Amino acid sequence: MQPKVFLNLVLTPLIVLFLSCNREAKRQCKAIKNVKISAPISVTVGDLMTISAPEVGGFRIYNWDGPNFFDSQDPENIIEEVGMRHRGTYKLHLYTLEDDACEVFDEVFVDVLLKQGNPDCSIDLNTTSFNNQGTNEYISVIETIDGVTNQKTLTANGIAGSCVIYFHPSWNTQNIKTGIYKTTDNYSMDNADGDYNKVFIGITKNSTFWGCVENQDVYVTNNNGNLKIEFCNLNFLANNGSSLSDIVSGNIIEP
Repeated sequence: MQPKVFLNLVLTPLIVLFLSCNREAKRQCKAIKNVKISAPISVTVGDLMTISAPEVGGFRIYNWDGPNFFDSQDPENIIEEVGMRHRGTYKLHLYTLEDDACEVFDEVFVDVLLKQGNPDCSIDLNTTSFNNQGTNEYISVIETIDGVTNQKTLTANGIAGSCVIYFHPSWNTQNIKTGIYKTTDNYSMDNADGDYNKVFIGITKNSTFWGCVENQDVYVTNNNGNLKIEFCNLNFLANNGSSLSDIVSGNIIEP
């Protein structure tokens, strides 16, 4: 066999393979640079959310980061139960290990909306009603920043006692939004807690302080800056060294 023929037999398949690989690399690079994040503009608390980017194949790396320590290397990511902590900007850096110049950066902001709804009870305005302790009626309601916790509060005062609703400190710099909030059993809330759809309700009645049990629904309405707080049949515990508990409903409105 002639040397030239031998070289042709050896080199031709290698050249074909090289050209094929080069075409595939160019195809992948083009695909990478065209990638955009797919995500909802907004999602409601408690819903499922999918954040994804097209699969480009080959030796590629998906580097994601975002709120609530979001970190992934998968093309598709599913968050099964969205909270306020998932609100924010999600970023993707997609690149290939075969070509340092072949990469793309993209980002998208996802807003998280509060659940909406109405309470299933009807209580007189500026009143809290206990199952076993009677009723508190309030003659004044004022919104302020608590000097100890540095949190927004709505305070209702009456002859028999008071009712104070504490909001998460994240609301200090923005208007409180209408929606369904969850109770917490601690009036001093952590600013680093991303789930800021929380309130604490404390009621003083006949010199006894009552605090709400956590993870119960509270309905907040913001009507042009005036707040209305409604809750139905919430569990409260007395903070007087006893084991007293009671069921309380309320309707507090800012004038």
